[in-house]
Amino acid sequence: METRFLETFVAVAERGSVAAAARAQGLTATSVAQRLQALEDDLAVGLVTRVGREIKLTPVGDRLLDQARRILAEVQALKADASASIGDALVGTLRIGAISTVLTGLLPDVIGRWATEHPGLDLQISPGSSALLHEGLMDGRYDVVIAAAPPFALPKTLRSHCLRVEPLICLFPDRVSVAAQAGEDAIRHILATERFIRYDVLSWGGRLCDAYLRDRRIGTRDVCSLDALEAIALLVERGVGATLVPDWAPPWPDVPSCRKIAVPDPAYARRIQLTHPATTRYGHIIDALMSVLAPAGRRAHAPRPTPPGPGGTRP
Repeated sequence: METRFLETFVAVAERGSVAAAARAQGLTATSVAQRLQALEDDLAVGLVTRVGREIKLTPVGDRLLDQARRILAEVQALKADASASIGDALVGTLRIGAISTVLTGLLPDVIGRWATEHPGLDLQISPGSSALLHEGLMDGRYDVVIAAAPPFALPKTLRSHCLRVEPLICLFPDRVSVAAQAGEDAIRHILATERFIRYDVLSWGGRLCDAYLRDRRIGTRDVCSLDALEAIALLVERGVGATLVPDWAPPWPDVPSCRKIAVPDPAYARRIQLTHPATTRYGHIIDALMSVLAPAGRRAHAPRPTPPGPGGTRP
């Protein structure tokens, strides 16, 4: 039995169709179907059924899916163990889940640098929301997740490391007039009088913003709710209204007509952390990843060299 057949089986099971699995693996739909058939022939059981264009697991396929994932994880761990002592080079595959602002802010420099320094290392990076990424980590689909800290205590089977602290900011159009010494009174005034673009409360960062509004008893006139920070900033730039969001790692979209005021209370800051299983064979790679991401997070959090506007700094 070839592990690539198992990889294809897992890809089909997770994505629900041959076409989606083919795109994910860089294969043709015919190749995916042939691998599935070969695996079913090897095991002498049916693993999937086809309903139109969708693929559904048979009871046997559903029962074997977790075992297939464990086998693939063990194979990857074996490769990591075998390569751990090959000089200073990192070799193997690390499955990383990351939220969008980490994908654009913290990871690009690492990916570019490691592509040259560690050509034998394969970083398989998947995007997602913080909640879904942590769920995937618990299910064994990721080796590392870089996302917002969850609003609950992590189980003892996981370890986390803070990479970046992002205070909440009130982001508002340049046309809004506020006092020269802007603070929470100015934030209250802006959010209570401007139309409000809400950071979706289903996101963990959005929950922090909602908690601040609730605790400070600030009423808002919502115009929309989005789970896309870049899109929210662009709406503010276009004068649609004001918002409350974490001060995420640059690059930001081009928003020259926006200003911001930071929420001074650190209790409402979003924390970006790297989380991984407490027991892992990828420790040497994860340690190296943290050693480059932590300084990057501190640099991204440093004040930007932009002149302050009246009553707030520009993003």
